[in-house]
Amino acid sequence: SCRSVDLMATKVLEVRALKAQYGPTKVLHGMDFGVEDGGITTILGAKSIGWASLGLARALLAQNKTEEAEAVLTRLVADNPNDAKNLYAMANLYEKFNRVQEAEDLYKKIADMSPNDAKACGALAAFFNKPLWDETGAPWAEASGKPRRSKFDQAIATLERCASLDP
Repeated sequence: SCRSVDLMATKVLEVRALKAQYGPTKVLHGMDFGVEDGGITTILGAKSIGWASLGLARALLAQNKTEEAEAVLTRLVADNPNDAKNLYAMANLYEKFNRVQEAEDLYKKIADMSPNDAKACGALAAFFNKPLWDETGAPWAEASGKPRRSKFDQAIATLERCASLDP
């Protein structure tokens, strides 16, 4: 449908370079807008978009479209580098595709960001308990023919720290 625009309409509000965030989540990035007399303006911020993007990334992964999913998650993490939900999603993607060191780095970052969070601590311990490494401690590679190992000692040490957080 077409809508006629009155070029002579009076603006009752004009906003330039509006920025906003709540916590670490940036929701507006230098937005300009105006409201005409009798008009209504709606702003959808990054939180809605973030949830939609996270859902899109999960759907893309379910369809084995890993490059597209990684691109979506990379944008989410770049926009909100301290949002644990985005970091968990990216760590899971890395883990799923045997990018073990990148996954480990993100799980450690999440645990470091929230040192008193038992969930973050437990996620790191669970990651260490998975057989993702070879006997040298390098990420396991199928072509190596080496047996798979977990980082059991690190998992136990992390779990002991977790136990001290949540009595």
